Amino acid sequence: MIEIKKMGIEDISNLYPVLYKQIFKTENVWHSPAFVYVGVDNGEYIGFASGYLHNLNTFYIQYAGIIEEHRGYMVINAFKELLKNINEEYQNVIFLIKNDNITAIKIALHEGFKIYGIRQDTENNLYVEFIRGGLTWKL
Repeated sequence: MIEIKKMGIEDISNLYPVLYKQIFKTENVWHSPAFVYVGVDNGEYIGFASGYLHNLNTFYIQYAGIIEEHRGYMVINAFKELLKNINEEYQNVIFLIKNDNITAIKIALHEGFKIYGIRQDTENNLYVEFIRGGLTWKL
């Protein structure tokens, strides 16, 4: 059973870059989130979701992932646990998924998220914006 723990970045400042590098296979960790939800399985840190408050009722997930050895069905279980934890404090959750990550898009839609927009970054990557909660958006 995956346990989710919410921590401030100062509480895991040494662990966060290590997890980030393992998950995203990069040496560049240039951001510093306000909060990190860490996934723990049998005492081992297996992943995280980092982000910040978009407003008083909305948590914005900036980066999230699970170490490769723990992917598969664990991703869905961890995501459900993460959302349960976030929704204990915040009414809404928003995040972006790269448009070619079809598996993650399907999981988000299955968990009740709605697509509310798209964004393109400076490297021409396209992202789909998702929201779940009480916010309503009019186009």
